[in-house]
Amino acid sequence: MASLPVPPDFEVISRAHADLSRELGRCGNLPTLQEGNLILQELRGFRAEMRGMREEMREMREEMQGMREEMPPMREEIRETKALVTNSNENSIARLHNSQLISPDQPLMPLRSVLQLSIFSVLLVALQLETPQRGNYVCGSNAG
Repeated sequence: MASLPVPPDFEVISRAHADLSRELGRCGNLPTLQEGNLILQELRGFRAEMRGMREEMREMREEMQGMREEMPPMREEIRETKALVTNSNENSIARLHNSQLISPDQPLMPLRSVLQLSIFSVLLVALQLETPQRGNYVCGSNAG
């Protein structure tokens, strides 16, 4: 009688798979794989840091844009303040000069306006000051 082929021993197969699974699980302990995992973790950390840096840069851009928008009004305020200070200083000098006049023939130094006037208003005032009676009028004598 012909011998029957030997059937597979499933118990042996099961143990072999368990042994194989256990050994494959230990492959993570190999230095090259551990280093690869460390590199992967570092890369993930770098990505997270880069996202944070991008967010910070976006916030900085927004702040810079806000400052750019605030600058023109601030420049105008500085210009106006500078004009007021300059006019105030020149008015102090004019007052000092005018307070020392002893004759109606001596010219008065004009005071500058601290208000922002249109160029037309400034020219009109300048033309009025150029009249021959200005010294007498300012000093209180209308005799021409």
